[in-house]
Amino acid sequence: MIPVVNAIVDIQPQALSLRSRGRWFTAYIELPEGYNVRDVDVSAIMINGSILIDFDAPVAIGDYDENGIEDLMVRFNRTLVVGYILSQGIMFGNVTLTGELYDGTMFEGKAIINVSSLLGDANCDDIVDIYDIVHAASSFDSKEGDLDWNPNANFAFPWDLIDIFDLVTIALNYGKTYP
Repeated sequence: MIPVVNAIVDIQPQALSLRSRGRWFTAYIELPEGYNVRDVDVSAIMINGSILIDFDAPVAIGDYDENGIEDLMVRFNRTLVVGYILSQGIMFGNVTLTGELYDGTMFEGKAIINVSSLLGDANCDDIVDIYDIVHAASSFDSKEGDLDWNPNANFAFPWDLIDIFDLVTIALNYGKTYP
């Protein structure tokens, strides 16, 4: 049996609004001591064994969590991830990310994701309230790719900008809850 290396995986956003828009779902991968993210074959990385990374998206190495250990950032097509989540009926649970190094060593990491299908629920807590307005306002005027971009607050056209139309959408749905 081939040993599998346990990776640390951080998913952004950790909560996923199925009603918002955005281009990517981002994963940061950190390998344990003795392994290097520069040795990862990015073409082999998958979510739940079915979704490959978006090869048109940027891939980067940095220290995302600022712990002195390099992380590999990869992105997945958000539409494919949302489609998968809907097809599996996932509302809260583990997302498993797998891949391999160029030498054939396999790695695996898990992350927890919260999911909401409620229009205006930017923080995915199943209620549209002031906290959703705060989430959107903290990303106001950001574009996809900006550090303060929040794809869960992007509910209205234009789809690559958090603006007044997103805040209005949240306000129009204020007080709604999921079941």
